[in-house]
Amino acid sequence: MKLPWPVSKTMLMSTVTVVLIVGLLDFVLRVFVDRGGGERPYVAPKALPVAAQYDGKAASVRLESWFPRAVVQEELKERAFALRGVFRSGGASRAMVWIEPRGADPARFVVVNRGDDIEGWRVETIEARKIKLVKDEQTRELEIFRKQQGASAP
Repeated sequence: MKLPWPVSKTMLMSTVTVVLIVGLLDFVLRVFVDRGGGERPYVAPKALPVAAQYDGKAASVRLESWFPRAVVQEELKERAFALRGVFRSGGASRAMVWIEPRGADPARFVVVNRGDDIEGWRVETIEARKIKLVKDEQTRELEIFRKQQGASAP
């Protein structure tokens, strides 16, 4: 191997050897030197008293007071109902009502009697092709096969 400057192989090998020996000596002196027991002994930390914990309801009330829950527009909207059927059995009428989905609540069917409650609406009457729902001062009528506006009867 020919070096580009005038350095002999012996000189190069001796320099590398000295650097390796100094590095090894430094490692040995830093890691394996006995310090004569001058280190402090390990002392476990003192246990601090734990503060009283809140129960779930108290924490929720506190969080609600700091960050009031926002009202989502979807929660304010009334759910749509559709009358799917009216059944008579022994003089008593029952109706099957479909309730539209909202948020995490899926769509569902409920079978109701007169006086039952659907999402805050009370079933006032059940007739052959329609039912009447009442909530406070409001009234809704659900019909089966309601005619479309502008459509002619067959």
